[in-house]
Amino acid sequence: MYSKIISGILILTITLSCSDNYNIEGTIDSIANGDIVILQKQQGQSFINIDSAHIKDGHFSFKGRQDTATMALISISGKDKLPFTPLLFILENGNLRARIDTLSSISGTELNDKFQNYMDDRSFLDIKLEQLSRQYVTTYVKGQLTDSLFVRLQKEFGEYETQLKDLTRNYILNNTNNISGVYLFIQNSFLFPPETQKEIIENGGEFFEHNPAIQTFSKLLSMNKNVEIGMPYINLKMQTPSGSPVTLSDYIQKGKYVLIDFWASWCAPCRKQMPELIKIYDRFKNKNFEIVGVSFDNNKNEWVEYINDMKISWPQMSDLKGWDSNAIMLYAIQGIPHTVLVNPQGIIIAKDLKGKELISTLNKLLK
Repeated sequence: MYSKIISGILILTITLSCSDNYNIEGTIDSIANGDIVILQKQQGQSFINIDSAHIKDGHFSFKGRQDTATMALISISGKDKLPFTPLLFILENGNLRARIDTLSSISGTELNDKFQNYMDDRSFLDIKLEQLSRQYVTTYVKGQLTDSLFVRLQKEFGEYETQLKDLTRNYILNNTNNISGVYLFIQNSFLFPPETQKEIIENGGEFFEHNPAIQTFSKLLSMNKNVEIGMPYINLKMQTPSGSPVTLSDYIQKGKYVLIDFWASWCAPCRKQMPELIKIYDRFKNKNFEIVGVSFDNNKNEWVEYINDMKISWPQMSDLKGWDSNAIMLYAIQGIPHTVLVNPQGIIIAKDLKGKELISTLNKLLK
């Protein structure tokens, strides 16, 4: 009798100790044997290293304790060309099974299972959008982009983009009581107009509303009314690449339409659109049009080097504070590249114009 009670207590103790800790068992292709797996967790706006493990016979493991569920990453350190994607997941106590591959995945807890289902659906849509974007660029460069093909690509892209927005919005609204809903909202806010962002926050509940990142975002959202179309531009005081003081007002209200380009040399999407923006500037710079670059760099050498390498000829300014720049809050900027078009009277007349849309607008304004 006593032995059965003791056995029961031991089983219960083991079960409780497992649930009070996380145990991650991972598998990966054996070509990664000898490399190091890095476990990181989110802290503020970045991810910090908390553990590492060597890969042996295609396996690795992590053990520890996480009192509050948080977003985390598992990535491979070593051979840069290995075809493995970092694994984004929710670090929480429990038994987790991770697979690092070209499309990495995790399972084992209810929260991670739901999040992985979202990531799988998201991956499918991201691939479709990437394929359509690549087809557009390829046919455009080769001069094979017919009007009918453009209309078809645009229609298909719009359909998949709508699916992505609906998928992400529904996941966030169904998970505002845990960190994954917060994380996906912050990372994907650009998918939604301000009214949808407000709706999500208002329906988020206590956990969502009291999260520091959401509170900061709410403050940013409240500033959006100050830079809506029809409002006057907000002046900025910064420095030129040579270190001289400069203000945005030095370039605006000079009888020109001015495109304020918020960017950074470390920003991949900014780099991607820069060659096209240079072509647009060369086309319109002698027609009462100017661009002013406002950079969110924090490394002056990298900022200046990129400007010189790309031969960017329009004025540039920065306070070299990165995402701590005052311009972020003043212009309610949620992501870059971000543009604001201002008329000769200093009034904001358009935002986030790119490519053909920007060219079409400038053709109408600069007749």
